[in-house]
Amino acid sequence: MVDGENPQIVINEDIRRATGASTSYVERARERELAEIARRRTLYLDGRPGLDPARCTAIVVDDGLATGASAKAALAAVKRRGAARVVLAVPVAPASVLAEMQGYADEIVCLIPAKRFFGVGFFYRDFHQLTDEETIGLFRQAWAERTDAVSSAPVGLSTRAVEIPPLGLQGDLCVPPAPRGIVLFAHGSGSSRLSPRNAAVAQTLNDRGFATLLMDLLTEAEARDRRNVFDIPLLAERLLEASLWIESEPDVADLKLGLFGAISAAPAPH
Repeated sequence: MVDGENPQIVINEDIRRATGASTSYVERARERELAEIARRRTLYLDGRPGLDPARCTAIVVDDGLATGASAKAALAAVKRRGAARVVLAVPVAPASVLAEMQGYADEIVCLIPAKRFFGVGFFYRDFHQLTDEETIGLFRQAWAERTDAVSSAPVGLSTRAVEIPPLGLQGDLCVPPAPRGIVLFAHGSGSSRLSPRNAAVAQTLNDRGFATLLMDLLTEAEARDRRNVFDIPLLAERLLEASLWIESEPDVADLKLGLFGAISAAPAPH
């Protein structure tokens, strides 16, 4: 169950069979947990609406995995609610469990994939259960930071669609007032200038006074041939063409240029 407003119930049949949980037991547990979730929503969110993951990249965060059962349920529930991409982020988990999670998340980030695992708590100096007061305090801190970020965002951000010669590659250029520099994005395999993740990084850079250019390094026809996605000399050539175009644009020509590469495109800037 992800939240009390849009309850999503996922049954792990393997665990259900192993524990012998009956249908009536599951129903009682459902009602009990829904009541607890409703209590926490009222207390924690203070009337604020929940987040809608539909058509977004959803990041499911846990303090660590043991069996992975709760994370699987959360990932499945978020996907049911229409998330375009689901990422699981945990500090520690057994390496064997991480292998099982591959079918549940589009991407998994784990700082310590442990080969020897005795429990999540063994990897923490302080593993106490958060109180309601601590949780509310963390939420308020996050809301305050978000408000500060919005209030400090640059006014007058200029955004326009561009075409990079000689092939007319599509790009999105964003220029804040008095930009400090410009960052050219090199997209990797399976990504494009429309990537929500890259767009979020670009927005953060815009908020901090940097211009950004997100562009497709391949034409639609080229992108259909997967070999081109890993053609580093070709991608590097396209980045060079984009950098020359930047030098020809009056509003960004004099800015210092930075390159941001990800996945297979990361070597291209080098």
